[in-house]
Amino acid sequence: MQKLIVLVFFFLVNNLVNAQGDKYILLSEKPQKDGFCYYTIDHLGDEYQIVNNEVVKLSNNRQKRSYKNVLLGTLSSMDVRNPLQIVLFYKNFNSVVLLDNQLSEVAVYNLSDFFPQLDVKTVSSAQKNSVWIFDSLTKRIYLLDLAQMTLNSVSVPLEQEVVVWNSDANFYYWTDNTSFNRCDRYGKVMTTPISFSFDSIIAIDQNTIFYQQKQKFYVWKVKEQKKEEIIISEDSVERGFLNNQILTIFTKESVYIFTQNHL
Repeated sequence: MQKLIVLVFFFLVNNLVNAQGDKYILLSEKPQKDGFCYYTIDHLGDEYQIVNNEVVKLSNNRQKRSYKNVLLGTLSSMDVRNPLQIVLFYKNFNSVVLLDNQLSEVAVYNLSDFFPQLDVKTVSSAQKNSVWIFDSLTKRIYLLDLAQMTLNSVSVPLEQEVVVWNSDANFYYWTDNTSFNRCDRYGKVMTTPISFSFDSIIAIDQNTIFYQQKQKFYVWKVKEQKKEEIIISEDSVERGFLNNQILTIFTKESVYIFTQNHL
C-alpha cells in the first residue's frame, strides 16, 4: 500500500512538472526607453541588447561589452544563437558582420560585392561559417558559406510572402498567412497549416508561434497543437523575439521577458 501511494505521488508530481514545463514564466519587466529595440538571453545566461544602434552584452558577472558600426547604418537584426559567432545584418548596406563572444569584430562582408543580383531580406546563423539568407527578388532561401563565399540555393521560389522568420543551425523557419514552414539545408520543406485565427503573427521559433488575437496574446505549440495565453498589462505589441526559449515582448511602455523553464 505504501509503495502504491509513493507511485501515485510520483505520477502526480511528474505530470505537474510536465504541465508547468509548457508554461511561459515572466522573468522580468523593464521600462521601455528611447532607442531600446532588442533584448534576449543566450543559453549561457548572458544578456544582449540593442540600444541606439549599439550592441550591448552583459555577462553573468555583469561585465559589459559593446559594439557599434556607424559606417553601416541601422542594425536590422542580430542572431546570438551561437555566442561564439554572433551574426549582425545591416540591410541598408547589405552587409553581414561577425562578432566573437567578446563583441570584437571578426569579419565584415558586403554582400553586394559578391552577389549584386540579390536583394537580401534576412540573414541568420546556420552551421559554422555559414548563414541562412532569404532573397526578396528570387523569393528563395539560400545557404551562404562565408569561408568560401559560395551561395547555395536551397529552396524553390516561395509562393507565399514570408511574414515572420527565424532559424537554427539546421533549419530555416517562416510563416505566411496560412502555414508554418521549415526548410532544411537540403531543401526539404515541411508545412503545417495554421489552424487558429489570428490578427497578427509576431514571432516564431522551431516549435512556437507567438501571435495576437483580439487584443490578447498567445503562444501556439506547433507539434502539440495547443495554445497558452501570455498575460501582459497592455493591449498592443510593437515587436517580439523568440530565442533559446526566451520570449521578449516590446510594448510602448515596457519590455517583458518570459522563459519556458527557468534559466
